[in-house]
Amino acid sequence: MNLQPLDENTLLGYIAFQFPQIGLQEQQEKIKKISENLASGRLIPEQYLLFVDENKVCGLLRWHFQNRGDQKILETLGSPSISLDSKKPEAIELAIETLVTIAARESAVLKLTFDEAQFGNIPDHLVPKFNLALTFQSQGYGRDLRNLEPGKSVLTLENFGAEENDLQQAANLLEKIQTNSFDPTASEDLDDPLAVLEERIAQGERLAATGGAAENYLVAYQGQYVGLLLPRYSHPLEKRGGMFLGLIPETRGQGLGCELHYLGLTRLKEMGVAYYWGETFEGNSPMKRIFLTNGCSVIPGANYWEYMTKLERV
Repeated sequence: MNLQPLDENTLLGYIAFQFPQIGLQEQQEKIKKISENLASGRLIPEQYLLFVDENKVCGLLRWHFQNRGDQKILETLGSPSISLDSKKPEAIELAIETLVTIAARESAVLKLTFDEAQFGNIPDHLVPKFNLALTFQSQGYGRDLRNLEPGKSVLTLENFGAEENDLQQAANLLEKIQTNSFDPTASEDLDDPLAVLEERIAQGERLAATGGAAENYLVAYQGQYVGLLLPRYSHPLEKRGGMFLGLIPETRGQGLGCELHYLGLTRLKEMGVAYYWGETFEGNSPMKRIFLTNGCSVIPGANYWEYMTKLERV
C-alpha cells in the first residue's frame, strides 16, 4: 500500500471510492470539474492523498495548513477514510508518517483526527514513535428513531438559508455558543463563524446531491433567538444522520438542551433518518445526560481521537 496525490492518473479511482453510487453522467461531470480545478491550481494534489493498494484506490486522506496567530498547523480535514478490507495498522502508520514528514518540513504543529468507524485508531506503539499527544477523545451515542414519538417543546425553529442577514444572525449565535462551549474543540469555529456556516450550507447541497438532506434552524425561546440546530441526513444508504446543536450560555441549565436535542431527533426522523448517531467528548457530562435522557446509548467502536505534536524543522 502507498499514498499517491490526486491527479489525472488517480482521478477515476478517487471518484469510484468517494462516490460509489453515482451514475455515469454525474461521474463524468465530477471528472470534468475536478480536472478543471487541478489545471487551474484551485485544488492542490498533495493535499488529496489516496491510499492505493494493488493499483486500486481504497482510501482518502485530506489535509491543509492553517495559521493561528504565530502558529502554523497542519491538520487533517476530518478523519482519513478507507475501505473495510484495507483497515490495517500499516495504513494508519503510513498516514501518520507522511503527515509528520510534511509538517516537519514546514516546522508546523501537526493535528491528526481519526474516526474509528472510518479509519481505525492509532496503535499504542505509534504514539511515542511519532511524539504524539492525545488532546481530545469523543464517544459515539445512537438511537433507533423508528419508534420515536413527537414531543412538546417551548422552543421553536426558524429555517435559515444562505441569505446574508440570516447567515449573520446565525454566525452571531454560533460565536456565543462556541465561546462558552464545554467542547474543547469549539474554539476552531471562532476564527470565522460566518465561513463555518457557509460551509455547512454547502455541505447540505452536497448531501442533497447524493440522496441525503440538511436543514438549518435558528432556535427561538420566548421570542428571542437562543441557539442553532443543524440536522443532517448524512448517510442515506444506512438511513443514518446526526446534528449540530447549541444554546447560548444564558439559557443553559434549564433543561432546554434536552428539549432541543429531542426536537433535532424529531426533525431527523421527519427527514427520513432511521438511525441517529451523535457524539460528545469525554468529560462532557451534560451532553451525556442529554443522550441518555433521550433514549440514546453508547455505540461500540464509535470513537474519535485527536492528536497533536510540535515538530522541529528537518
